Amino acid sequence: MAEAIGRTWKEIAVGFLKVSATAYGRVAMQGVVPAVIGVMAIALARMVPHAAPDPLAIGVLVVASLTLIRWRLAPLKAMLGGSVFVVLRDRLGDLPGMRALLCGATWGR
Repeated sequence: MAEAIGRTWKEIAVGFLKVSATAYGRVAMQGVVPAVIGVMAIALARMVPHAAPDPLAIGVLVVASLTLIRWRLAPLKAMLGGSVFVVLRDRLGDLPGMRALLCGATWGR
């Protein structure tokens, strides 16, 4: 089974290299890249309302996006920083008055 899968991927790679060697193949691939970026941008725009339900989350989203763009930070490091922030927010949110100070909205449990 694994050998058949490996052979299939090898055939796909060889076919890809043959197509990309032609002028038409290069032009087609130059058109596919912007299309994929556009589809990803639309998908991300549709996910933002669910990913950032409160003002604090929107702020974290903006800071993370700008950090990734400006300093070319690895996405895994940004995700780790965001997860640490959320854990701290949840832990500090249990303290009296801290929930209202952080965002004024309800979250969690």
